[in-house]
Formats: sequence, C-alpha cells, structure tokens
Amino acid sequence: MMGELTVLAMAGLQKSGWFAGRRVSIDSSLRAWRDIDRSPGSEAVEAVREFFSLKVRHPHHWSKEAEDLTEIDPVGAVARTYIPVLVNEYEPAAGQKLTPIGLMGGGILIFLGEDGAVYGGSSPYLGRYGNSLQEFWNLLYSGRRPVVIKT
Repeated sequence: MMGELTVLAMAGLQKSGWFAGRRVSIDSSLRAWRDIDRSPGSEAVEAVREFFSLKVRHPHHWSKEAEDLTEIDPVGAVARTYIPVLVNEYEPAAGQKLTPIGLMGGGILIFLGEDGAVYGGSSPYLGRYGNSLQEFWNLLYSGRRPVVIKT
C-alpha cells in the first residue's frame, strides 16, 4: 500500500472489514474496465484489490453532522458511469484519463486517475480527494474537504 493511513481512517476501515495486507480477487472489475477501454496501472489495481467490496461508513465531507457510505466497487461504478460525461467533462477537468472505481452517497462516482489520484464526480461537480486511495480515506476521516476542480 502506498502512503500511510491515519489512525482515524484505519479504525474506520477496520470496522468495515479491512485489514493490512487484504487482497481480494477483482476479476469482475478487470472485465468491467476492459469493457470501457480502461486499464489502470498495477499500483491502482493493487489499491483496489485491497479495498474492493468494503462498505465504509465515514463522516460526510460536506456536512459534518451527517454520515456517508463509500464502496469500492468498480463494476457498480462502471455501470453508473455515463461515458460521454467521463470523457467530455471529467477527464478534461482532471487533465488525465480516469477509471471508475467506486461510489459514494449522493450519487458521487469515485475515479482513479492515471497518476493514482482519486477524484469524485457527480456532473457537473468534480473534486480531487487525494493523490492515492490512502489519502482519499484519510481525507474522509479528517474533516477536510476535497479540492473542487469543477462545479
């Protein structure tokens, strides 16, 4: 795993079934990505393999009194991604090719950039949530907000 998880992020992830060294099969995700012509790098694949299928409850990043649910589920994310929005809105705003990897409450789709950065989008909104999945989890448990790229 690249980067370090904070104590709060680690505790939240562990409540959802995560443990250090977790690796699960993501064959269905690899097929879904191929279907939309996406091939994330090996680092991204390993990160998804570590967090795949977890349903993680965490503080909502906009409303601190609320709770949110995030799931790393590339198959579900691919099914909910409208490719023209991905290609014509999100990718130009992010400046790189994005791969759908998960879902958050409120209809936000989670994407991994070619550089490993994590983005969340619900057209027209796109935010940058960190430079890796670990930074993404840390942000969700930190009380900080993502960097808004497009509104």
